[in-house]
Amino acid sequence: MSAPTGEKPNLNITVGMPLTDESPFLGTVVIDTVEEGTYGYQWHLAVKPCEFELHGKAGTGAFHTYYGVSQAKKSKIGAALEALEGVVKKGTRVGQDELLGLTCWWVRKDLPFGTDKETGEPMVAKQVLIPLRKATEEEQERAAKGPVSAEVEAPTALDEDQLEAVLAVLRGKSPKDAQIAGAKSKLPPELKQFIMDGTAYDHLIENDVIVLDDDGKIVDKEPF
Repeated sequence: MSAPTGEKPNLNITVGMPLTDESPFLGTVVIDTVEEGTYGYQWHLAVKPCEFELHGKAGTGAFHTYYGVSQAKKSKIGAALEALEGVVKKGTRVGQDELLGLTCWWVRKDLPFGTDKETGEPMVAKQVLIPLRKATEEEQERAAKGPVSAEVEAPTALDEDQLEAVLAVLRGKSPKDAQIAGAKSKLPPELKQFIMDGTAYDHLIENDVIVLDDDGKIVDKEPF
């Protein structure tokens, strides 16, 4: 492998920066409200990805998290509020539409909250929306343009090379994280769209090419 040439890129990697094993994405807040749920009032946050289209049963094009209203630090809302301190000004109210239009980097991550005293099972809040950092001016401009491949038509069939390229992106990821990875990949626009709109996952599941393992991650169905 040849050594890189030219100007060194700014990777924005610093000591003390937030680290995550999940797939971060650039997203805009589209819902920031308080609603009454089964166990009392909850903060409803919805974030719409800026660089890929999200297709789900809800049809909102956004990721959603419902946070129980609490002042406890070790809680879903506590984790989100603590992370928001680095993104918005102190005193910003949540659940009052004050976050609407906020564009920043987000991650959906599982948050452990100890062990259930009765069952001994670990307590985990799944796929909670957590902000990571502010978006730069360039990222804000990019977000305003929307998904670059929104008008690209996804393929209806794949040759062997295309299939392997798509599988390389999907393997080891949840279906939702696979869509994010597709958006960030260097695949041709039509293959990116194939992954980003969920078609790739549905098509490969239906044709017994992939399955989900016990952790909800995409793996090849044996034999491949």
